[in-house]
Amino acid sequence: MPGDIRLQNLAVAQVILGGIAVTLAPIELNSPLGLGRLLIVPLFASALGQAVLLSIWGVASTVSPWVRMAGLVVGAAYLESMVNSRLGEEFLGVAAVTVVVTTASLLVVRALGGGFTQRAENSQAGRSDTEGLRFSIRGLMVFTAAVALLCAGARGLQANPARFVLLVTLWALCFVAVGFATLWAAMGEVRPQRRWPVVFALSPALGVLFAYAVDAHLAGWVYIILSLFLFSVNLFMSLLVVRSCGYRFVRRAETSPDQASGGGLDDGEPSPFGRPASRVAAPE
Repeated sequence: MPGDIRLQNLAVAQVILGGIAVTLAPIELNSPLGLGRLLIVPLFASALGQAVLLSIWGVASTVSPWVRMAGLVVGAAYLESMVNSRLGEEFLGVAAVTVVVTTASLLVVRALGGGFTQRAENSQAGRSDTEGLRFSIRGLMVFTAAVALLCAGARGLQANPARFVLLVTLWALCFVAVGFATLWAAMGEVRPQRRWPVVFALSPALGVLFAYAVDAHLAGWVYIILSLFLFSVNLFMSLLVVRSCGYRFVRRAETSPDQASGGGLDDGEPSPFGRPASRVAAPE
């Protein structure tokens, strides 16, 4: 199917871009502005973008849970090797924490009735059995405020032995927050054009907060802000490809008796994923 081909092409493109980023990351530029390590930015954007996409696959795929668990473990290890092979132990655990927190958050969303579903090309936007996931601006701001408070607290722990673990976790949480904002913008019921400004404003804002938390030097501020911004661009474009295949991040309304007995998406038609419409499903 055309949608499956697009998703396969997306996966291949992400692997290729990751390989290019890994190759370029060690190169030091002759920059008069002190930005010689600027090429580490695409590495962060690529590796952590793949971390979020991996988590989405792990939660939404219809393959065996054991296969998904194995895929998440192997994928997290691969992404850790991408980052650490070029940046050493300074960012040890960032990719793994991003995968774990994003996956756990998506599982919570699914438990609350949200998840991924596919719309047929001729389906109506106002379908009665689903509604847009109410992952609101308020929710995003609450999460961002929590990260901001943690950043402020981290700045006061300069001499604490646990500061490294906290900063790695905070760095990962910044990507998770931007990742969820991007998912909300690209995969919700509302047109992405109305929501993308929120994503591209949130990413540099969180970058500023984290740079403040680590007391970064000038070049560090640039690296941090650009990493989060390029990450949001990479993930947003990737999720638009997923959206073009008909997939949405939605919340199920209460299931009707017909649906509860195994009815399909529309007037008794079977689900394209071989499950009742009351179950959330996504591509493998």
